[in-house]
Amino acid sequence: MYRSLIILFCIVICSCKQGNLSTIAITLEREKYGKAEGKWLYLYAIDGNEYLIVDSCMVKNLQCKLRSNLPDELPYYLLVPATENQYEFWMKPGDHLNVSLTSEITRSRLSIPGTLTNMAHCRLEDAIEKQTKIWLSLKDSLAKTNIQNPIYKILEDSIHRVDVYRRQKLLIEMLDDKYIRQSPHVSDLIVMFLDTDGYPSEQLDSIRQVLLERFPNNHYRMHNCTGESVSPASDRSIATVNRILHIMGFPPIEKRKKTTTCLPDNYITPKAYQKGDIINIHLFDTLETKTASLAAINSPYILLDFWASWCSPCCDEIPNILKIKEAYPDLLSVYAVSLDYWEDVWQEALDKYEIRTSFSHVMLPKSHKQYQYIIDIFAINAIPANILLDKKRRIISFNLHGDALAEKIKELANSDIEASLHLIKEK
Repeated sequence: MYRSLIILFCIVICSCKQGNLSTIAITLEREKYGKAEGKWLYLYAIDGNEYLIVDSCMVKNLQCKLRSNLPDELPYYLLVPATENQYEFWMKPGDHLNVSLTSEITRSRLSIPGTLTNMAHCRLEDAIEKQTKIWLSLKDSLAKTNIQNPIYKILEDSIHRVDVYRRQKLLIEMLDDKYIRQSPHVSDLIVMFLDTDGYPSEQLDSIRQVLLERFPNNHYRMHNCTGESVSPASDRSIATVNRILHIMGFPPIEKRKKTTTCLPDNYITPKAYQKGDIINIHLFDTLETKTASLAAINSPYILLDFWASWCSPCCDEIPNILKIKEAYPDLLSVYAVSLDYWEDVWQEALDKYEIRTSFSHVMLPKSHKQYQYIIDIFAINAIPANILLDKKRRIISFNLHGDALAEKIKELANSDIEASLHLIKEK
C-alpha cells in the first residue's frame, strides 16, 4: 500500500515537472540549411533584461529538439548555423512546438501558432510595417516632384503629421486585437510606441490604467505602464551570450564598452589549421589562466577540447571523455580550452564536473583580438568542438564525439600495439 502511494506520488511530481518543460522540435529545409547538418544549434532567452542560454543540440538529418524549463513566457532566440538570422519567438512553460524552417522564411520573428505573445508580436509588427510602407511611398512620391519651393517643406511636415496620427490611431486600435488583448507584454510595448510618438500624456495615462486593470497579475512585466525602470543587463549575461554569437558569426549584443567586442583595424585573419597540419604548441603559453602548458604534455595523443560551462552539450560530453581517458591513461591527454568569459564561473565548473586534475586547462582571454585569433586559427564556429593531435602534434581528426571518439582512440591504441610488436619482431 505504502509502496503504491510512493510510486503514485513520484508520478505526480514528475508529471508536474514535465508540465513546465517546453520542447521545440525543429525541421530544417535542406535547400537553405544543408550546411547546418552536423553542427550545433543554440537557443537563448531574455528574462527581464538578462540573457540566459537555454539549450543547444546537434542537427542530425536536418532535425533537432530543444528543451527549456524557464518559469515565464519569454522571448527566445534561435541561432541556426550557416544562416544570417536569429529567429525570435515567444514561448510559455509547457508549450510543445514543431517549427519547420524553409527557404521561404526570411523574417527574424517566427510566426508560430500556439504561442500567444509571439502571434501578438507578429500582428503588431505586420500592422506597423504596412503603415510604414504607406508613409515611405508618400515620402518617395513627394521627393520625385522636386519642388523648389517653401511649400515643399510645409507639405512634407503635413504628411509627417498625418503619418504620426495614423500610426497612433493604428496602435490604439491594435490594443483591441484578439491576440494583443491577451498579451500584457505586447500591450505594454504599444504604450512605449505611443509615448515615443508623443501621444498626449493625459490620454496615455488613461490607456495605462485600462491595461493595468486588464492584466492585474502581470504588472511586474509591464514596465511602460507602471513606470518602473528595467535594470540594464549584467555584463556576465551579455558576455556569455556574446561568445555564442561570436563563434557562430552573429553580431554581438551591444555592450557599454564597445572596445571589448571590436577588432582593431589591423587585425589579419590567420589561415585556419587543416587535417595533417602541425599546430603551434606554444599558442596558449601567453595566457595567464591555464593550469599547464600544451608544450609540456608528452602523451602520444592530445585531445584539444573546446568547451564552456554554459554549453550543455559540452558538459554532457565530459563523462564520455573522462571514461576514454581513464581507459587509456598513458595514451591520451586532454587539454580543455574554455570559452568562458568569467574566471570564477570557469573555476566552479572545473570542480562541479570533477575535471580539475583529470584534464589540463586553459581559458581563452577576454582580449577580443587574442580570443578571435585562436577561434579563427582552429576554425571554431560552434562548440563543443575538439581536435585530436598525434605525438608530433599533427592534427589527426576534427570533432569526434561520443562513440566516434572512443572508437578512434581504440583504433589508435591497437595500431600502436601492432607497431610495437612489429619493432620487437624486427629486433
